[in-house]
Amino acid sequence: MKRFLSMLVMVLLIFNAFSMIASAEEEKSTLSVEGSYTIITEVDEAYITVGIKTQNMDFKAMQEENRKKMNAVVEGIKNLGVDEKYIKTTTYDTREVFEYVKRDYYTGIYYNGTYDWERVFKGYEMIHYIQIKLTDVSMAGKVVDLTVEMGVNDLNNVRFGLSEEKRNKLYIEALEKAAENAQDKAEIIKNSFGLKELKVKTISVSKNSVTVYETGAYNESAYVAKESETSTITGGEIKITATVNVVYTY
Repeated sequence: MKRFLSMLVMVLLIFNAFSMIASAEEEKSTLSVEGSYTIITEVDEAYITVGIKTQNMDFKAMQEENRKKMNAVVEGIKNLGVDEKYIKTTTYDTREVFEYVKRDYYTGIYYNGTYDWERVFKGYEMIHYIQIKLTDVSMAGKVVDLTVEMGVNDLNNVRFGLSEEKRNKLYIEALEKAAENAQDKAEIIKNSFGLKELKVKTISVSKNSVTVYETGAYNESAYVAKESETSTITGGEIKITATVNVVYTY
């Protein structure tokens, strides 16, 4: 019994010792610093979304017209040197088209605040959008001009970005610089206040922040000016920022 009590006392003493150490750790003062670094670079990818809309009273005729025009557009893009794997369909949709016609009598169809309208069928419409990825952003103007010449009647979007390989490489570089920046700040504060030693308690890293400074836009006037000219579409620059937060104890 006495032996059991002795062991119990020893366990309690050890537990109290660890509790005091933990308590002392919790009571230590902390210093929080944030380090960040930004890299500005040029875009290396362009994404162009174009579409062809066709309309006809006959569904099959509408579909066939759309197919022929889009096939010609895709072949033209491939002839510029764009790999087929970088051309993909993003939207392929059809719908019935109706027009509201006002009558001089009550129809029971409500439109524009009254019940004297008739819904008249005007045919079918098909919309087919494709997205083209360019690894040579200088080709953006040529591609846009070609697609318009080949029958595209809806230039939906032109945007620029970074390839995953370049993005990851630059983010790692920015992250290393951000970590150095955080350490430099901590060292300055330590020396300024005469602190003896700083120990890292926690480290957190923000998500990769990518900001596009400028995106190009299709310059319609450049296209209609002269047949020999190419539309001017520029990609601008992209900003990549890494941020590191470090908490020290002292």
